[in-house]
Amino acid sequence: MTSHDEDFLTLLKEQEQGISEDFKDLIEGDVTVIAQDKIETKKKALDKDLAKVRQQAAVRKPEDITDSASSGFVQMVKPNDVLDYKKPGIQPFVIKKLRNGEYPEADYIDLHGKTIEQAYEQVMKFIDFAKKREYRTILIIHGKGERSNPKALMKSHVAHWLKQLPDVLAFHSALIKPTLKLGKIMTVIENQIYEGERPLFFKKDLKLEHIKVLNGESAIKEGSNITCNDSYFNGKYPFWHIQKALITNCTFDTNARAAIWYSSDLSMSNCKIIAPKMFRRCVGVFLDKVEFTDAQETLWDCKNISVDNSKIVNGDYLLQNSLNIKVSNLDLQGNYAFQNCTNVTVSNCTLNSKDAFWEAKNVVVDNCTLDGEYLAWHSENVIFRNCKIKGTQPLCYAKGLILENCSFDEDCDLAFEYSDVKANINGAITSVKNPITGYIRAQKIKQIILDEYQRVGSNCVIEEI
Repeated sequence: MTSHDEDFLTLLKEQEQGISEDFKDLIEGDVTVIAQDKIETKKKALDKDLAKVRQQAAVRKPEDITDSASSGFVQMVKPNDVLDYKKPGIQPFVIKKLRNGEYPEADYIDLHGKTIEQAYEQVMKFIDFAKKREYRTILIIHGKGERSNPKALMKSHVAHWLKQLPDVLAFHSALIKPTLKLGKIMTVIENQIYEGERPLFFKKDLKLEHIKVLNGESAIKEGSNITCNDSYFNGKYPFWHIQKALITNCTFDTNARAAIWYSSDLSMSNCKIIAPKMFRRCVGVFLDKVEFTDAQETLWDCKNISVDNSKIVNGDYLLQNSLNIKVSNLDLQGNYAFQNCTNVTVSNCTLNSKDAFWEAKNVVVDNCTLDGEYLAWHSENVIFRNCKIKGTQPLCYAKGLILENCSFDEDCDLAFEYSDVKANINGAITSVKNPITGYIRAQKIKQIILDEYQRVGSNCVIEEI
């Protein structure tokens, strides 16, 4: 038994006790922490100071908490005012450290050129985004507002909103220039069109807004610390060998195939991917609200992946040979998904995929609908909880298979052949064939097939309850 196996068995025991832990803390060994997830490593992020902040935050009163921020009765400030705020119970050292820049920002947004209504929407989305990523410090650029009427209009509104949000424990006016990488100034490129090969090769600390990459190859190859917003790509291989990139509100059209390979620390949100073969041999990929319309050969041989609130069509062989995967709220259309994957959690998803989870190892699937024949053959240590399963001949040749509170569609016949299984099924099972060990319990089992091909020593208990 390998170290991954032992750790996964520990995870199963903890989950049975109702213990919830951070995904990456469950895995040891060959794991690279996704840099985007936190500005520091897990242990550093949960240092003594942050622990104190969270402890003090626990004393917040109900009247301090709102679901969203209001723009009514905004107290106006002056353009050069230095603003600070902390919720009741937050210690003064937090403000001091914010003022001195001792909490480096994990990410930022720039509200220049936005209306108050647009800024409000962006700030609310950004706070929610940062919360999901477990960022502890972010930067909001609002400008001084010396030319606005009244003065400091945006600055006043942002401060007013932040004070109302329960997840904002404290803030202080930034005294350093905005960057994604502390000490580096970003080069801003806007409203440009690029063609040919390598127009932005080896660029660092680059902020791209409203650009188009058309015919050509490798537009931003070998770059680092890149942000790209509201841009269009239709040339091949634009983001190869990239270290740290934030991509938002972008479209990758048909010719932008194989767009992101051999890269690390990638965050993508609110994007549309029309081109196939997106992401190959990448480490640290965070996807939120991304739509793939032709996702063939996507996310192959990657490590440390999070996919949330996304839709994937034509996604054959999605995530093949990938490691350390967390997927939630995904609508998938595509066969052979999750083949030969290791250390996977999947929740609240609809997966229309035959031959899904073949040879997958250390997997937890919770509250999902799975529609496709030959589910999870030759898999190891796979748990299905609260799932609806459809398709012929599911869950054969499996080791360490567990099903809890699941239901089988009528076409789920010839289930569990040559499997080591512990299954509690709601409703009926059409037929069970030659399981090896463990038990299978259901309200009704229409047919049990134990024929001359049954393995020697098979002792699986099959019973109606």
